[in-house]
Order: sequence, then structure tokens, then C-alpha cells
Amino acid sequence: MKTRPLSGISARGWLATLAAVVVPVGALGSFVACGDSQEIVTTPVTNGIVLFATPTTQLANGSIVKLEVRTSVGSTAGTGTVKLTATHGMIGGQTSLDVPLDAAGVARADYTCDATKDIACLGKQTVTAVWNNSVSTADVTFAQSIAGVDAGYDAGPVDGGPIAIPGTVSYESLTCGGGPCAFLGLKNSGFNEAGTITFLVKDSNGKAIPNTPVTLKTDGAPTDPSFSFAPNAKTDANGKVTALITSGVTIGIFKVHAKVDSVVGLEIDSPPIGIRGSKPSNRNVALKCARKNIAALVANPPPADIPVNCDFRLGDRFGNPVGRSLAVSVKTEAGAAPALVSSVAFAPTGDNASEGTGLFVYRTTPLQLPFDTDPNAGEPTIGGRNPRDGMVNILAYVDGEEFFSDANSNGIYDIGEQFYDQAEPFVDANDSDVHDGVSFYYDTNKNGRWDGPNGVWDGNTAVWATTWINYTGVGGTPAFSPASATVEKGALLDVNVSMLDENLNQISLTDATYGVTREAGQKGQFGWNPVPKADDYGFKVTRDLVVPNTTTACGANTRCVYRTLFSNWATGNIGRLQITGAAGADMTAAEAQRFRARVQIAASATEAVMNVTMK
Repeated sequence: MKTRPLSGISARGWLATLAAVVVPVGALGSFVACGDSQEIVTTPVTNGIVLFATPTTQLANGSIVKLEVRTSVGSTAGTGTVKLTATHGMIGGQTSLDVPLDAAGVARADYTCDATKDIACLGKQTVTAVWNNSVSTADVTFAQSIAGVDAGYDAGPVDGGPIAIPGTVSYESLTCGGGPCAFLGLKNSGFNEAGTITFLVKDSNGKAIPNTPVTLKTDGAPTDPSFSFAPNAKTDANGKVTALITSGVTIGIFKVHAKVDSVVGLEIDSPPIGIRGSKPSNRNVALKCARKNIAALVANPPPADIPVNCDFRLGDRFGNPVGRSLAVSVKTEAGAAPALVSSVAFAPTGDNASEGTGLFVYRTTPLQLPFDTDPNAGEPTIGGRNPRDGMVNILAYVDGEEFFSDANSNGIYDIGEQFYDQAEPFVDANDSDVHDGVSFYYDTNKNGRWDGPNGVWDGNTAVWATTWINYTGVGGTPAFSPASATVEKGALLDVNVSMLDENLNQISLTDATYGVTREAGQKGQFGWNPVPKADDYGFKVTRDLVVPNTTTACGANTRCVYRTLFSNWATGNIGRLQITGAAGADMTAAEAQRFRARVQIAASATEAVMNVTMK
């Protein structure tokens, strides 16, 4: 076959005869073959109107039928306008059209009927011309294919096969490495960095059409020099047209638009395609719980049954959320949590506010308490107890990479670039930053022992984050400072009120009810200013990046390690009592007054009294 445009179809392909009705009867025109074109030759029309259409059989894909109207009154050419209408389709781009007659009494217009837009176009359509109450009609048949006309896509001789008319274009798939994928990973992430998008073109009969020009272009793709889009220009032997997409270093969401060049309006968008973070980096793995301090020791026996909502976040080395749904492992020093929690995957049509995150519930376990620890230097202790005896460590870990600072922007780690060296994941039961030999650890390299930071950057390893929940109680009693006082006339006295539990920890203020009242005495005034019921450990816990074997901030040091530091131990402050002495003119005798502090959590309550002499 050889390719032939429709406009070049020879008159030898079919005889262009016209079905015309003339009112009143006039002289009809006739067709004369002239080379490879068709020409309308007419004799003058007397007293009427004649409508000609050529060809009378046409493809229902927007291909043009030429309409010509000739009018006269006697031997005089008609004047005015002719109204053209059709049962289906468009005349001059409109459903009906008024066409002015020229000096010869002739009007011309283009007629199309596209079955991809109106299925009723298939079959015989009637065009009607009205002029000065005279009417003429012509029938045109629109078909999906026309026998005897070359299909036009196999480069051979004309063989009389059907014309292939593009009827549909559809999105087929996005594949990465030969399999389907939901999104592309960022450049140098090692995950789906390139993908192939495919569209399929079929004719009106549902048959795939090869060698069909299709324009593919992106809509909303990242403006990133390392992003590339390489489309093919035509469909292959299976009617498919593809483009290779290579991700860059910028996240984004875009579409690919496919347009069949030969058919107006035959086009489609792909579903949204994401370029997302795909490999967690230890710098951007975070874990936190909604409660830091819970009144778990206020029970007999402890701990009380208390649920706590926790969540994690997975980010890549650039800080982008990880779009893959990954299984994150969770372990605890005491209490319970799900063993595995899946992170939220990228959703092409969602808002992705939760992308790369996961939620789980931590719950205290009956008779299971935190590990007893030895006090650190400077840590308060009493009766063998210290504040970290109430701390429960929680661990979350997942496969990923250690962070490195890509100083030369080549996407790979080079010797000398800063990196965050991390130990194998472990539950730090004694809060020492070293596995104690008893609690859980994950043997990343399968060598049968726990390994600390190994001194080299690891591109494929388990990365992790950790957090704590403090179990506290009401084992102590409130304390006034000063414990007693004498207040002179007009004087102002501030009294701090504090309370620590049996581990010298701040009580769980959010779970407690606390206040100070005056039980005896009338002189002077007093006010109670409680500490807001904020949730807090009661002391400072930081997980810092430091120079190895020091507490010095890492700064520009090539190798950084994580270190947990505890400081600023709790004072147990629960509020301030402000006492104002009697007025200067007061002449009454000195009066003994008594103030009572009361703290209650659940069914447990404790009280203390302060005696004050008011002058």
C-alpha cells in the first residue's frame, strides 16, 4: 500500500453522484472527472434551487463534504442568503448556517460529521437548503471505513482495504523496570528512577492503528534540568505510543497529554504521575508520641492501663516524604505496640498530607515496668531510685540509608562528604546510647552481635528513630518553700509549691488535679497561680548529632553520630502561692493561718500543710 490523503482520492475510486431535489424543477448539474480531482459542472438553474454534495460517501471522522447551492429566478441569478441544515453534523462549524449567495447565485459551505463526537453521524444524513421558500436536499452517507480505499499505513500499494480512522486514544500504563509502578523515585534513590508511559490508539472499530502520529507532552512537570521526557512520535505496530520519563532531584506531580494529530479533539490526559522520595534517610526518620508523661504508676499494682497515640515520619535525604508504603518495625522497653506499621503511600489523586507517615497505639502492659537504671553523673537519686527509672524507650526502624551531604550534587556519596553514622537499631533500656546485652537489637549485618556506628557511610542499612514515655506517680507529698513563714503588715510573700513522685520525676500535670486553699485565718490576702497543665517529661531530653566520643555538636565534622543527653532535672513545681500581709492600719492581734496543698490523680491523693503567722 501507499499512503493517500483523503483529499487526494481519485474520482476513479467512486462515481460521485448527487441525490438532489429541486423545487420548482430546474436544470441539474453533472460531475466530470478531471485528473485526480472532482469538479462540479452545472447548467444554469431556472426558477429554483439545486443543492450539490461531494462526495456523497465520506468518512465519519471530521472529513469534509463540499456543499454547493445554485439558485435563479428565470435566467437571473438568485440573491440573498441560503439556510443550510443537516440531520446530524456541522455546516461551517455550526449546526445550521446562513450562507450569502454570490453574484452568480451560488453559495458554498463545508459539511462534516464526526462519529467520535456524535455516534448518530454514522449512516445516511440529509442536508437541506432553503431559499425564498424553495427547498433542495442531498443525502450523504458517513461511514467508519470505505471499501476500495487504501488503509494507508503499511507503505505498500493501494489494495482496496478499509481506511483506518483513529477513533479512540487511551492511557495504558506507567511501567518501571518492566513492571507497573505508581510513581517515580528521585534521581539516585535506586528506586524507579525511570519509567515508560504508554497510550493506545484504536480505530472506530476497536482495532489498534500503527504508524499514527501522536503528540505527547507533559503538563506540570518539575522545572528540573535533570528531569527528562523523551516521547515517540508515532504508534508502533501494536498501536501504542510511548515516552521515557527520567526523574530528577525535585519532587512533583504532573500529567502526560496525548493528542492524535490527525483528528481534532482526539486527546487524553494520563492520571497524575508523581516523582517522590523513596528511600528513608536516618536524618529524616522521626518518631514521637502524643504523651510524654503518663500517670502509669498511679495504680495498685502498677502500671495503670493507659493508651498513647504515636506516629512516625519517613523522609529521604532531601527531606521529602517517602512515597512508598514501607513496613516500619516497632519495639518497646516495656508496654506494647504493633510489631509492624505501614507508612502511607503517595496517592496520585489525594492531598498527600500524610504521605510517608504512620500511626500506632502504644499501651502499657500489666505488671511490666521500665528497666531500673543506674544514675548518671549529676542525676538526682533517692533510695536507689532516679528519674530515668520511669522512662520507657520506644524504637522504630526501617530499611534505608545513612544521610550524607551531597556537596558536589552528583547524587552519590563521595569520601570526605559529611555523613550521619548510626548504630544498629536497639532498644536503649538503660538510656546509655549503647546496647546493654539484654534488650532488643536488630542485627543489620547478620554477624550475631550488636554493632555501634561503624565509621563508614552505609547506603543500604536499617535506619531508626527513638523516643521515650515517662511513667510517673504520686508517691511524694507536696512541699511548700518556705515550709512556714511570718508575714508582716503590708508585706508580700511568694511561696513555691512543688511535688515529685517516687522516682523524683515531675508528676503528670495533665492527669492531676492540684490547688492550694486557706483553711484557717482571715487576715491579709492570698492568690494561687498553678503551673499550666502542660505535658512534659519534667526534665530535658535531647538526641543530638555530635563528634564521635564527645558531647560536642558535630558542626562541619565529616562523621557525626547520635547521642542522647538528659539534663535539667525536674523541680516538681506545680504552682506559686502569693500571700499579702494585713493592711498597715490593722490593729488586731497576730493570727495563725493554715494553707493546705492537695494533689490528686485518679483515686490517689496527697496533701501538705503550711503554717503562716500574720502580724
